[in-house]
Amino acid sequence: MFSAWKTINPHIVRAEGTLSIIPVTTGKGDVVMMSSILFFGVVMTLYTTEDWPYRIAGSAMYAYLAWTLVVDTYETVFDKKLEQVSIIKTTLGIKRWARVAPLDELVAIETTTMETTSKKQKPLYRLELEFYSNHGTYRMPMTETYVSGENNKEKLEEVEDVVRKFVEIKKLPNWMKEEELEKRFGAASGKQQAKTRKKGN
Repeated sequence: MFSAWKTINPHIVRAEGTLSIIPVTTGKGDVVMMSSILFFGVVMTLYTTEDWPYRIAGSAMYAYLAWTLVVDTYETVFDKKLEQVSIIKTTLGIKRWARVAPLDELVAIETTTMETTSKKQKPLYRLELEFYSNHGTYRMPMTETYVSGENNKEKLEEVEDVVRKFVEIKKLPNWMKEEELEKRFGAASGKQQAKTRKKGN
């Protein structure tokens, strides 16, 4: 999901032995977008039909569409007692899925960039965790939502620092990040270089 209009305010809760983070929360931009979709949908429905059952059904459909833009919540919990990292997705308070990984396999956290094909569209960002196990490296995004803008990028980088201090991992130099390795050596070779990098740590 892309949230170019969103200005994020990450929710961070620290407790003894645990760190809970919701990188992307509902903000003013979400409310504006929801209101715009709902208003446009209701007006169009009322304009195109005089049948009240269809008016009600059409308005309800647009209300659902507007609401689905912000109902998904992604929470990441770093638990030193359980020695695990959990990423939990909930929708309207209902748990959809959870991904769990050993905390001692966490080697990096990065704000990854997804370049867009349009020159007008700014790059998109999201936080990803990188792990290293006996089977190689693997990644887990902290959210499926991408955001844009330098302010949002800076806030994600602030979350990076919080996680690094809690888990006690070092920040990777830019040239060691997987994206940079892929640029230098190609996609397949870049991933292999990343694996070699982890083995050397």
